[in-house]
Amino acid sequence: MSMRIGTTVLYVLSASDVALITIRRTTADSISNRAGRNPPEWPAGAVAAVGDPVREGDLVPLIITRETPDSRMISGHAFLNGTDTFWVAAAEVVSGDPPQPGQATELSDQLGFAARAHDEPASDRRRPVTR
Repeated sequence: MSMRIGTTVLYVLSASDVALITIRRTTADSISNRAGRNPPEWPAGAVAAVGDPVREGDLVPLIITRETPDSRMISGHAFLNGTDTFWVAAAEVVSGDPPQPGQATELSDQLGFAARAHDEPASDRRRPVTR
């Protein structure tokens, strides 16, 4: 397994990641409420981190910005479904087993896990179209 800077992998959010992401995020309703007060409690020009809720175990894409020489540990930016990203200072890269919270895996490994996890009995599979 060769990880390189700029490679996209899948990262599994941990409970501590979720806590850090959640504490810095707000909602559009909260911003509107604070901006509408007299005096406003939302600073003019302030940028908010807004996005869908995150949960421990969520898979998110992560772009590697640094790796160890043996490619077992990486760091990088995890992309969230919102206006923000999340800096992952250190994550172990695993291969062959499904990643656990705080770990990352190559995209091809995760696709294999998903296929195995959702494998249907042979009788339920659609037959390929032949011409």
